[in-house]
Amino acid sequence: MNRKDVTADLSEKVAKKLRRQFAIVAQEVWVDPDHRVDFVAFSPGSGGRNAALEHGKFVFVEVKSCMADFKSGHGLTFLGDEN
Repeated sequence: MNRKDVTADLSEKVAKKLRRQFAIVAQEVWVDPDHRVDFVAFSPGSGGRNAALEHGKFVFVEVKSCMADFKSGHGLTFLGDEN
C-alpha cells in the first residue's frame, strides 16, 4: 500500500468517526487564505439555540500518513477548540 492509499484509508476512517460524534463535518476546509484543514467538525454546546451555537466546539483534524509528513510542518493549523 503506497502513501496515497494509506492517506485515503485514514481519511475515510476519520470521516466515519467524526460523522458519528459531531453534528456537522466538512472536509478540505480553508480556514484562512494560507491554511487548509483536512477535516473540521462542529458540535453545538448546551442551552437554547443561540447559546448552543455560541458554546459549540470546533474540532480540526489533519491526517498524517507517515512521520515525515507529520514533521514537515505543513497542515499544522491550531485554530480549533480541539486539534
